Amino acid sequence: MLKNSNELTEKAAKENNLDKTQAFRQSAESKSDNIGQETRAFVRSGNLPPQNKTPEFEKSVDNMNNGADYQEVLENLSDKEIAEAKALRLNLERNMKKRVKGRPTRSVYSLPVAAALSKGFFRVIKLLLVCCLALIIFFGSIGLGIVVGYVATTEPISASLLAKGAQTSYFYDKDGKEIGKQTGSQNIDRDYVALSEVADTYIAKAFIAVEDQRFATNIGIDPRRILSAVAGFIFDLENSHGGSTIAQQTVKLLTGDNRTSAQRKVQEWYRAIKLTQELGKSKIMENYLNLVPMANSYVGIKSAAKAYFDKEPKDLTLEECAFLAGIPKSPATYNPLRESGRRNALRRQRQVLLKMFEQGFIDEAAYKKALNTELVFRQNKDGAGSQVINTYYIEYVHRQVVRALQKEKGYSLELANKLVGSGGLRIYTNFDAKIQSDIDATFNNVKLFQKNPAAFVNEPEKPQAGMAIIEVGTGKIVGLAGGYGEKTGNFYLNRATDIRRQPGSSIKPVAVYAPAIEEGLITGASMIVDEPVFLNKDKPQEEWPNNVDRRHVGPMTVRHALKQSNNVVAVKLIQKLTVPKAKEYLHMEGMELKDDQSWLSLALGALTYGVSPLEMATAYQVLADGGKYIEPTSFTKVEDATGNTILESKPHMQNVYSPQTAFMTTKMLEGYFEGAVSANDTAGLAYLWNVRGIENAQGQKIPVAAKTGTTDSIVDRWFCGYTPYYAAATWYGFDNRLKTTEISEADNGNVVHIWQDVMKRIHSDKPPKDWIRPDNIVEHSISTLTGKLPSEVEVENNYVEKEYFVKDSPLEPKTVSSEEDLEQYYDDKEKAYPGDYWKLEDDDDENASDQDGDKDKRENQDDNDGNTDDNRSERKHRSRRRPLLRRHRSEEEPDSTDRDEQNSASTASSDNSNRLNNSDDSRQAGRSNGSGRPAPDTAGRDNR
Repeated sequence: MLKNSNELTEKAAKENNLDKTQAFRQSAESKSDNIGQETRAFVRSGNLPPQNKTPEFEKSVDNMNNGADYQEVLENLSDKEIAEAKALRLNLERNMKKRVKGRPTRSVYSLPVAAALSKGFFRVIKLLLVCCLALIIFFGSIGLGIVVGYVATTEPISASLLAKGAQTSYFYDKDGKEIGKQTGSQNIDRDYVALSEVADTYIAKAFIAVEDQRFATNIGIDPRRILSAVAGFIFDLENSHGGSTIAQQTVKLLTGDNRTSAQRKVQEWYRAIKLTQELGKSKIMENYLNLVPMANSYVGIKSAAKAYFDKEPKDLTLEECAFLAGIPKSPATYNPLRESGRRNALRRQRQVLLKMFEQGFIDEAAYKKALNTELVFRQNKDGAGSQVINTYYIEYVHRQVVRALQKEKGYSLELANKLVGSGGLRIYTNFDAKIQSDIDATFNNVKLFQKNPAAFVNEPEKPQAGMAIIEVGTGKIVGLAGGYGEKTGNFYLNRATDIRRQPGSSIKPVAVYAPAIEEGLITGASMIVDEPVFLNKDKPQEEWPNNVDRRHVGPMTVRHALKQSNNVVAVKLIQKLTVPKAKEYLHMEGMELKDDQSWLSLALGALTYGVSPLEMATAYQVLADGGKYIEPTSFTKVEDATGNTILESKPHMQNVYSPQTAFMTTKMLEGYFEGAVSANDTAGLAYLWNVRGIENAQGQKIPVAAKTGTTDSIVDRWFCGYTPYYAAATWYGFDNRLKTTEISEADNGNVVHIWQDVMKRIHSDKPPKDWIRPDNIVEHSISTLTGKLPSEVEVENNYVEKEYFVKDSPLEPKTVSSEEDLEQYYDDKEKAYPGDYWKLEDDDDENASDQDGDKDKRENQDDNDGNTDDNRSERKHRSRRRPLLRRHRSEEEPDSTDRDEQNSASTASSDNSNRLNNSDDSRQAGRSNGSGRPAPDTAGRDNR
């Protein structure tokens, strides 16, 4: 009924609208007729210009009135009439617009309100759906593009690399015995185990039960598990879990990518799928068992089984497998080595056992038995979970292998470090366990480092030292000492290889004397005048260099200059050799002097950046090995985890010096352990410190050569030397991190005793062995006053020493010292010590001079031609200064006096010779005791 009523209503509304439409149309037509009449009235009125009222126009208007064809009328119009018609049309249009202006007062049709709202609502919904669909398509396209981009940029993981994973690298000594291991920058200790070895255990099933229930059937990712994990996270469910499968965890563990980002997750999914396709389930499980973190720096089930149960993984029980499978969820929370962590891990173990039972991996009986079984943990926990402290030697080998991988294999620094630290390498070194044990014994002896330990109780730094030992003839580094005392951490400062300290005079043999001998400039018998010189180009008015005692001795042999560590002679020699040539030799001996700006001061060890004990030992090894440089090596070969050799040591070799130069230099350096040999010689510094050489366990002498070195203010002390077996260099001083600390007088000789103690220990089982002497080396006795063959008077007064020469070389002495040679010696000596020094000596010799009265009278009588008293006095002093010269003359004229005069002259000569010896001894004491302190405490200060 209601429906019919609505239909009648709608029909009546439509009829009403139709009537209104017809009325509107009739009104419009009436208005149009009115407009036409008004138009014609307008045209006929006089409003048009007269020239436009032509007969043709009038006729056209009439035709319009008569309903004639408009097209025919338009064709008969001229252009001007057409323009006027267009203007008329525009006026008509404006008039019509004014009459129809405004909106209709009633709608043409109308709908009920409810129907209109319903229709509008559905239109809005439709619009929103279209917009949402457009947004979904738009953002879906962007998301798809991003995912495609992530996948395209994913770096694939090779199957071979995944199959190996991170493993502990091992180091072996020269005999193949394990001496240490590297567990990577994160101290990860991991041993690889094959899945077949643990196939009879429950370890794989335990991990599947708790980590990836659908491991056997998923494609590498588990969508159900992912959605379940997301739901657990959103709704904070009690039994929430992660969404990663075992394949995903394996990828993450191998790459180490822990970023929290969509890109990482997408790439992880892709890699997991691809690797599942490439490797299969068994290989993925094998890799996971070897990569999974097991707390306390242990990685993989093998290292964990040893650390926690002291078992091999193949011997693990069900309970132990479930216990280990529960640790990776949170290694810090389930740490078995902490009491709270162990309790947490045991509760976690029960959860794992329950999941294994629910998934059918174990039956009810096994489940109940496992719950009631008490675990037996490893009792000896020494080293378990603690950081492995490697020796200085192993850390040095680590760096050397990394450099070799970069140089020979082209690896990046990061990749090389990772490979050495956790690549499962087998590194075979030149490490000598006995020698290292001897070094450690010395470097743990506090008495050798601190004569008065109480003096350092409140000091911020204690004295330190570094030492490197190289085997002569092979270049193998057999031992290193990086510091005093027990090593308590990894990659601490290695003072044997890493420090750069000024070497002082210890550089003289390898930078000055040996190169000068090789260049044919000197021999041990060459005479150099020690005198005041001014060689500082920046301060030419100041005397430089200075000797330790600020005194000069005049002419001296090169042997004495080296033994006494004379600075003036060293600088004169490098000036003659040239500094570039000296640096060239140092470079050939293995010293890196890149960007070194030192000049003449190089002769005194004043380098721009300094050197390490290893570099000094390498340079001295050249002299010990007959002049041949061998690049020092710490390892022989490196193998990967599968036993393939990837690196093999092939040290560089070259001849730096001739065997003759090496031998002659070595014989001069032996003097450091000797006392005074001739009348004008001094004791070697090692001798003054009561170090007389090296002996083996049977008390037999081992040949040894060495040199000391000291820097300004005694900040650094060096002792470098060698035997036919080993070359060793030792540095002693303070790290000076807070302030510059001077070595105390009490500890001034510690470096010599440290070096001697180590060398005595490592030579205890060595038989005596001589230096290799070249066939063309000859030995001569030479005068220490002239450098020539000695005269009889020089022999009688002990001014003679043995020296070595290349046979028939230009520098081999052929002549005997003459009167002119002695005159030159004394003239040069007076230049070195002018004025008061000789006056004091003359005063000391006054009584002895009276015994030469007859001889002096004869000399004064020869000078009676008008010389003044001052001239006679000068000649008198001059004759007193030159007793050997007077003796030389008396021997040349034996018949000029009677026997009594000869006896008198002989007595006087002997006395005067003794006075000269005493004078030289006093000057020797002055050189050794220039500061007024006991000689052993100051000898070699600054320049030695």
